[in-house]
Amino acid sequence: MKKQLNILLILISLSFSTILNVDGEEYTTIQSAIDDAETGDTVLVHQGLYYENLDINKTITLTSLAMYDNLDTWYEYESITAQYEISNDNILNTIIDASEAVDENFTSGIVVRSPQDECISPVIMGFTIRSGMGTMVTEEVEMPETGEIIEVNRKIGGGLFSHMTNADIHHNHFTNNGDPSVENGGAVYAQTSTEDWGFDNRSSGRSRCEINEINIHNNFYRDNDAIYGNTFSNRTFTEEINLTNSLFDIYNCPESNVTGVWVDILTEADPNYSGSQGDLCAINDDIWISSTGNNFNGDINQDSFIDVNDIIEVVFILVNY
Repeated sequence: MKKQLNILLILISLSFSTILNVDGEEYTTIQSAIDDAETGDTVLVHQGLYYENLDINKTITLTSLAMYDNLDTWYEYESITAQYEISNDNILNTIIDASEAVDENFTSGIVVRSPQDECISPVIMGFTIRSGMGTMVTEEVEMPETGEIIEVNRKIGGGLFSHMTNADIHHNHFTNNGDPSVENGGAVYAQTSTEDWGFDNRSSGRSRCEINEINIHNNFYRDNDAIYGNTFSNRTFTEEINLTNSLFDIYNCPESNVTGVWVDILTEADPNYSGSQGDLCAINDDIWISSTGNNFNGDINQDSFIDVNDIIEVVFILVNY
């Protein structure tokens, strides 16, 4: 009954908005349809490979044909590959590939940004988003020696960068976005404060968004990378972060959360991971390895073994020295 009601609500909403089809005939690029769309319209993207870096600054629905599908089981565990795989053809085969960016400052797959004096609430669903390398922002940094304030350029939000919006981002496949040159958010960075990063290179002003919740639920993440937050990052938000029903590379199965390597949040915000899973479970127990090169010598005691967590700590110190 609930599924039927949801489908009915979608059909009713579509009947009161214009649908712009990116199907190779009505529109050949996603961005051209976004540019023509008005508030409340739906940009419906048919299956295909789209080499684009999208810029959304209005309240629209951007979706693949997955919008019409039953998405209760859009990914499932495959015993052959021993990991979860996307099972929905529309999500898997409607691809936004950000690898051919024409603006070196704008290499995210999607940038969502509220214009001045407006707060947008777009919906983005049903895509594979890959090869994004982030959007250039600025940060004011005080030099410890002189106290001088300088501006430092950084890239954030490899796959998607949401700048002061109430976007609802769900049922997307974020894969192979970012690398160690991306500062924060290999897959997604959500900026919720004007005091966070400077974004003057694309924003026409400071939006006045009141953001009560970050909605990035029901997404599938794999092989994204950044210095902080391979999957997701936010530095200032203190309210609810909806990460429910998502698939992560590494999931802290006993505690039902994700470690800071993958989800980097610098505040006391408590992300909601309800219903989420991971390709692998994080290891929380002590692990001991032999100091003599033989882990199976029968002499299992802490005097003859080394705690692997100590090794990890030393490696971390050396890498960051």
